[in-house]
Amino acid sequence: MQIIRVGDYVRWTSQAGGYAKTKEGDVIAIIPKLDDASKYIPPGAPRCRMKFQYVNMAFDRVLVSVRRKSGSYDYYAPSINLVKVVD
Repeated sequence: MQIIRVGDYVRWTSQAGGYAKTKEGDVIAIIPKLDDASKYIPPGAPRCRMKFQYVNMAFDRVLVSVRRKSGSYDYYAPSINLVKVVD
């Protein structure tokens, strides 16, 4: 199993609406299950950029900042088991 650390650049594939999409970005926090992910978001980040459930009952997660074309960031919290470090 690969060890994921804050600062790693990671990639994962998510699915919504029947379409799979690969995302990648920087790990900014490791979130234990049952912990509120929103407390790890940088101050001032709008809620509309938080693309995750705040609390997950089953899995440890990583908080990843993904750069948008506009230059701002979206924040995702995939399961730590789904992400792979990009070399």
